[in-house]
Amino acid sequence: MFKKVILLALFILFYTITHAQYGWMMGTWKSRNGAAALSGNITNTIQVDNVSGESFTGSKTSERNDASHAKITISIAGFFRGKILYLQNGSVVHKEPETSQWDDCSACTQDNKLIISRDSIVLINNISGCNNKCDEQTFYYRLLSEFDSTTERELVDRFGRPSDIIGFQPFHAKEDKPITPNDNNEEEKRRRDSLANIERIKQQADDDVRLAQQKKREQQIADSLNLVKQKDQQRIKDSLDNVARIRQQQINDSALLAQQKKRQQEIADSLNLVKQREQQRIKDSLDNVVRIRQQQINDSTLLAQQKKRQQEIADSLDLVNKREQQRIKDSLQNVAATNLQKQRTADSLRNIQAKKRQQEIADSLATARKQQYNDSLQKAALATVDTPRKDTSQSGSKALTSRTSVLLETYHINSPDILIELFDNGEIDGDRVSVYHNNTIIVSNQTLGTKPITLNIHANATNRDHEFVLVAENLGSIPPNSALMRITAGKQVYKLMVNTDMKTNARIVFYYDGN
Repeated sequence: MFKKVILLALFILFYTITHAQYGWMMGTWKSRNGAAALSGNITNTIQVDNVSGESFTGSKTSERNDASHAKITISIAGFFRGKILYLQNGSVVHKEPETSQWDDCSACTQDNKLIISRDSIVLINNISGCNNKCDEQTFYYRLLSEFDSTTERELVDRFGRPSDIIGFQPFHAKEDKPITPNDNNEEEKRRRDSLANIERIKQQADDDVRLAQQKKREQQIADSLNLVKQKDQQRIKDSLDNVARIRQQQINDSALLAQQKKRQQEIADSLNLVKQREQQRIKDSLDNVVRIRQQQINDSTLLAQQKKRQQEIADSLDLVNKREQQRIKDSLQNVAATNLQKQRTADSLRNIQAKKRQQEIADSLATARKQQYNDSLQKAALATVDTPRKDTSQSGSKALTSRTSVLLETYHINSPDILIELFDNGEIDGDRVSVYHNNTIIVSNQTLGTKPITLNIHANATNRDHEFVLVAENLGSIPPNSALMRITAGKQVYKLMVNTDMKTNARIVFYYDGN
């Protein structure tokens, strides 16, 4: 209980001090000369209703000095930081008439300054660098005589210049001195008193009406301010809740991020350890390989040296044997030189005749194979021709001579049997081709499809060069004329994409490297 009393006392003391420190802000601040840009056209008034610590709230009223007397009241809030005053416009509390138009300058940055000017404390409100309609400077003031001497002294010390502080004298509100009539005529005096009394009663009635209207108006403004204050407090509460939620989320995210970073560091450390172990294993393996290789080199060197020594011994023995055989041969040659020479001559003649006969037989076989091969080519050409031979030969010869034949590939093969298969490359669009082998047509105006056009060619030692020319007979429905050529020569398999048109032929050459 004692602690609660102490806390209550401290709270009351703190509230009294802070309220007294900035309590002078409460009241009405009138404008002096209006805004710089709207001087004389608008009357501005600031009403501070509540001061709490270094913060205060209230309203600002602007009234046009024309026939419309349009008026707008907005909520304001501010606070002190040392000698610096921050002031922020809030929402609209009241506007009359409702259709009146006012510039919204709530987003503009305001600079505020408090100074002492003669018998007044002046609040300078300045907006610059925002826009032409809002950039202005407004002066609000309160007479120092509205405050007590202590507060006057405090305000002058805080916001006054050195000359204001040194020459400070308390200001007192001037009191109206009553005027005593000097008329001795009692009747005239009573008449004037009656008239004054009537005028006073009338004035009192008017004052009562104005007071009632003013109280009603003040109540409406107070209700509006309370509503705005409640909305502002709710907004501030929502903002604080949102900030707290965002902060909590940031804390959670930070914790999660820290855990993720820790996990990533652990993974990185594990990976580094594995990497170091793997590098050590590779290094050990390389060292082992180098050691084994060095041993092999040493063994190979030793083996080479042994072989070299053995070769030297063998060479020496061969040289001795050769010399001995040469000596024996020289001895025998002197005995049978004539018979040996005759025998060698006869053997040479027989060898020459045998080689000549073998060459004649090989030439006869090659000629027969070539004739047989040409006959088979002619039969194959006759079997594959769809149109009369004469017309095809003429058109083919013209295509070979008038078009450019481009060499696509040159193949060296070891197998004498060559299998060539032609397909349509891509979508079947009615491409037709002719094929020439060593300037002889072997495929005439046939359509490419999924089923291959098959060509079998045999190569030999006397017929090694084989040239194939692919001629486009049309471009199909999808130009150009495209074909897929698959070549099989023993175990060698090649695939070639061939594109031709009505100006270009495709040329492929095979060289047989076998025996």
